[in-house]
Amino acid sequence: FYAVNHRRTLLSAILEYRILDAENRSIYDGARQVELSAMSADSLFGMDFSQYVEGHEREYYLEYKLREGTTVLSHDVLLFVPEKHFNFKKPSIRTVINGDGKRFSLTMAADCFVKDLELDFDGVDVRFSDNYIDITSDAPVRVEFTVIDSTFNTQNLKDVLITRSVADLR
Repeated sequence: FYAVNHRRTLLSAILEYRILDAENRSIYDGARQVELSAMSADSLFGMDFSQYVEGHEREYYLEYKLREGTTVLSHDVLLFVPEKHFNFKKPSIRTVINGDGKRFSLTMAADCFVKDLELDFDGVDVRFSDNYIDITSDAPVRVEFTVIDSTFNTQNLKDVLITRSVADLR
């Protein structure tokens, strides 16, 4: 694991990591306290996950989060094979849109691992806080967005919401 600290002070945080299967069941998890000097980049530590992953490289993935208290500073996933070889399941994605006028939030959850979920609204110009996301557990993912040059309500937006993930490319 590598990290970059852009701060002018020491970073002291917890690195949480876990191996999950394509249905988001935890296979292995752990956490370590880490420190990174001010204005630096460095290797934090290395781990060999082969005993947990061997023979399941196409179904298992690694999720990791860097936390400072309750704040997630960084979060990502790592596949053990190229995306084209991973056995993605077709997700059932649940969405809730809140807000009105121009400012909204979109909360999503899925029944399995979703990689690179693309968000779009057909015919609506929006600015997302993030429009490609991963869903890695039952915990919902929330994205903020602003509608440009018009106003909508939540039902109008839900009717034109388009989601597409890597699983849809097969």
